[in-house]
Parts: sequence; structure tokens; C-alpha cells
Amino acid sequence: MTINFDDYVDTYEDSVSKLTSFFSKKRDYFDAYKVELAKKYIQKPKSVLDFGCGIGLCLNHLIINFKDSKIYATDDSTKSVEFAKNKFENVHFIDFKNIEEYSFDLIFIAGVFHHVTSNRRPELLKTLNKMLNQNGKIFITEHNPYNPITKKIVSQCPYDADAELIKMKKMKKILINADFKKIDSGYYLFFPYFFKFMRPTEKFMKWL
Repeated sequence: MTINFDDYVDTYEDSVSKLTSFFSKKRDYFDAYKVELAKKYIQKPKSVLDFGCGIGLCLNHLIINFKDSKIYATDDSTKSVEFAKNKFENVHFIDFKNIEEYSFDLIFIAGVFHHVTSNRRPELLKTLNKMLNQNGKIFITEHNPYNPITKKIVSQCPYDADAELIKMKKMKKILINADFKKIDSGYYLFFPYFFKFMRPTEKFMKWL
């Protein structure tokens, strides 16, 4: 089954908020969290691409955390991109079909690869690797297939009907085969919003 995200533009954010409300009443807690993690891995990139930006939930946080960077975004959902364009006039939206014409210091990818079929993942990562400038980095976050809460949320989410959750070990193998040399990986998001003061301890829990 292939999901057309054009069909969920108007309801996407509200649906996610309802599914994750037990973890945080603030929907953007998750988006801010991911971007703040990315910021720890690269300092002052000149160019940042939000690959698979959807309706732009992470864009505001990318703008805030990378103030001196030129922010780009792309998605293969035309309607999602149009929605995001109306909200973020200073973001440079590029045609998904022509992404190979560009290069970036940071490619940010949040929750995209579980919508990419397993046979397409290797070639996509090879393409993205070629789009990185010298010393550029790619930052990927994905759902944890071992987490029963995550699995339940995905099973209840209408636009995750095509989801193929990917194990970290498998993702690392694909990255290595796509010629990524240095790979740092780990688990995160252990604490809900009301325990966010404990987040500094997560660096000791990446293995869990």
C-alpha cells in the first residue's frame, strides 16, 4: 500500500497530536527535540535541507536553531509543500525531482525512511550522500521498532499504513554500503515533556 500524503495535509498535525498527547501536550515538543539533537552534531552549517519536510513541522525549529544557515526544504507531496510554503516565506523550497542538483552541509531527515520501501532505501541514501558538501552530515531519526508504544501508535495512524519500521542495525548497514564513513547512532526520547529536565542523562542511555 502506498500512502498519498496529499490526502492528509489538513489533518496531519491534529492526528499526530492526538496520538502522542499522553507523552506531551505540546505537539512541537517532538519536532524541537529532533532539531536540537541535530544541532549537537554540526556547528554553523551554511546550508540545511529538510528532506521530506511534509507540512513543515520541523522547519520553524530549524530556522531557530540554525539562524545563520540557509534553510531548504523538499517533499514529494506537492500539497504538503504548498502548505509549508505559505507558512515559511524565508525557506527555499526545491523540486523533489531535482534535488541532485543541490548540495548541503546538513541534510535533516525526520521520520521519512519508514515510508520508503526497503528496496529503495540503499539507492536513496547513496543519492543523499552525493548531495553532501565536504564535511557535510546527514541526520536521520526513525521510529524504534522494538518499542511497543511506538508500534501501537504506528498501527493506529492512518498515514502510517505503509510503514516499514527499520531497525537501527539495518539502517547502519545501509549507510555503510552507501559510503558513509563515520556513523554515530543511538536511541533517544526516553522522557516525556514533564520529565524533560532529565534529558541530559540520555547521552548515557543511547544504547538502550
